[in-house]
Amino acid sequence: MQVVDGMTLDHLDRMTDSTGLIQHAIYSIPRRESGYTTDDNARALRLCTRLWCQHPEKRMLNRVTGYLSFLEHARCPVRGFHNFLSYQRSWLDAAGTGDCQGQAVLALAEVLGSSLPDGYRLLARELIEAVLPALADLRSLRAQAYVIQAWGRLREAEVQDMERFETIACSAARRLVDCYHRSERPDWPWFESRMTYANAVLPQAMFIAAERWPQEGFLDVAQASFAFLDRTTTGEKPEPGSGAFGAKHPAGRSGQSLLTRVPIPAPCFEA
Repeated sequence: MQVVDGMTLDHLDRMTDSTGLIQHAIYSIPRRESGYTTDDNARALRLCTRLWCQHPEKRMLNRVTGYLSFLEHARCPVRGFHNFLSYQRSWLDAAGTGDCQGQAVLALAEVLGSSLPDGYRLLARELIEAVLPALADLRSLRAQAYVIQAWGRLREAEVQDMERFETIACSAARRLVDCYHRSERPDWPWFESRMTYANAVLPQAMFIAAERWPQEGFLDVAQASFAFLDRTTTGEKPEPGSGAFGAKHPAGRSGQSLLTRVPIPAPCFEA
């Protein structure tokens, strides 16, 4: 059993084979027929990259190698990344969703901005540069937020020659602000008419953009939307369940998945 910073990685290893991270489990047993997804492997890549930077040992580097190799294999010949891979190693989609593209580039930015060996960072840069045209076309709110976060990670790490990426990130931030103002009401300062999943990534992206472009009004949107998210999803009030809620969708009390709830503290650190 390997324990890193209080985390036991046995289940991660159990769910990972020579191809990548298997999508689902039956209890604690990998459900092979569920295959693999790029966004799951991207999340695993981000985690293991960060853990390797804290504890640079061979076993963690092997995990990083496998998940990064999956993303390289997921590169779509046309643009962007595939998302769904069958257990028989056949791609099941022509191209992945917008959120898949965002998750993938965020993981690659984590690699490129890290202290991993040169070969890992060079591959991450090549993949990012190859998918920039696809990133510019993203219109999913959360996908654009992931793009902004990815660019922010590279800026934080002082990665050079990322001007095209910066332009794409700034455009994405402006589109998020436009969506915010179209949906905003006195009692609903939010980016869309409903809250669904991964809500915290939206104000977090705005905080990142505001630090680089303070003149754009991004900070006002970041603060207002985060304050609304905080009072809506914490305390005794009903929190978003597995479905959406909004003006015509009252919130339920069923809990969100862990992956949805985990990002909520992140905007606190950005703020």
